[in-house]
Amino acid sequence: MMIMNKILSILFLFSLFSVKGQDANVAICMSKTTYIIFSNQIKEYNVGTREVQVHTHLISSNVLSMQAKPGVTDKNYIKTNLFVLLNDGTIYYFDVVLNDTLSSYMYNYSQTVIDGAQSIVLLPTEAKKDTTPEYSEYYAAMEKINDMFVNATNTIQGVTYSIQAVGYKDGLLFFKFMLKNSTGIDFDIEYIKFMKQLKKKKNRQSIQEVELPILGHQKYSSKLEKGQSQVFIFVLEKITLGKNEEMVIDIKESRGERNFNEIIPAFFITDAKKL
Repeated sequence: MMIMNKILSILFLFSLFSVKGQDANVAICMSKTTYIIFSNQIKEYNVGTREVQVHTHLISSNVLSMQAKPGVTDKNYIKTNLFVLLNDGTIYYFDVVLNDTLSSYMYNYSQTVIDGAQSIVLLPTEAKKDTTPEYSEYYAAMEKINDMFVNATNTIQGVTYSIQAVGYKDGLLFFKFMLKNSTGIDFDIEYIKFMKQLKKKKNRQSIQEVELPILGHQKYSSKLEKGQSQVFIFVLEKITLGKNEEMVIDIKESRGERNFNEIIPAFFITDAKKL
């Protein structure tokens, strides 16, 4: 009887959602970005492999962008799926296939028809409160801390990332890192995200990751010109990592491939300097 009640409860929960996208394919490739436009804001998404980059759009909260990571080919790509949950409870799931021969990589699930013409509905991301003044005192303290970690750097095509310090105060974590552009080509930042995910293992093809909410950050320019360097300070809630978990800073270049996916070891957090 208890088992039957559990089954009925699960069926009831699924009845609350509208499921769409069965037997639908979404094509991705390495040289182009795939965009999926939905009719409502995206609440949650998940993709089954590390070889596919998936992000919500910075400006439009109902747009999902996808791209195959560099080095992915027909020979080493393992077909996976994409799950998307919208704010209105609608669920979509797709098979994600590798295909670099299409003329268009846009999938529009927000289409409306007006006088025979199709239109695309873009929903603006909700404006976030400017929290810079709230943390200005802590930013000043973080600016004085440098080089807590040795050799925590990475350079991709002339752009160098280095994490300089992690601070802690009143249940908050402060992450300070620097980007330097040593090339003649501008480095334009599309977004900066912090993620928590399971550590990669040889026999694990799927990925489980959670985007961590950013509470605030010191104001910064999204463009680094030739020879420029810039320090970034971000504020997150206190977080501790499990044995098989790791934290990642994800920095995406707009219209470029100099993308950083940098692991923050657990001891960087446990050794955070008290402000």
